[in-house]
Amino acid sequence: MTKQEQTKAAAGEEQPRRMTPSERYHELALQAAQRQPLVPEHSLDLTRNAKGDVQIGLTVRGGDLAEVEASATAAFDRLCARYPRIDEATPAAAGSSGS
Repeated sequence: MTKQEQTKAAAGEEQPRRMTPSERYHELALQAAQRQPLVPEHSLDLTRNAKGDVQIGLTVRGGDLAEVEASATAAFDRLCARYPRIDEATPAAAGSSGS
């Protein structure tokens, strides 16, 4: 017994029992089962390239592929409508480039 253990034993303090690895695993498994499911994460990156076009980076995560696809497609279409390409946004630029 070390000196520190002797001091604690003399003071009447009892050491808590260490859990075995299987007991710890069981406790963690129960905590994980009781935890609320996380909301799926989404991320969006909007950057402007050298031509002035907005580049859209969209990440949608979820459990149902059809919902994820619908959500991503709707968001992408909204963003494309809001940030059209430079050559599509100015009809004069498209007409003058043919000469």
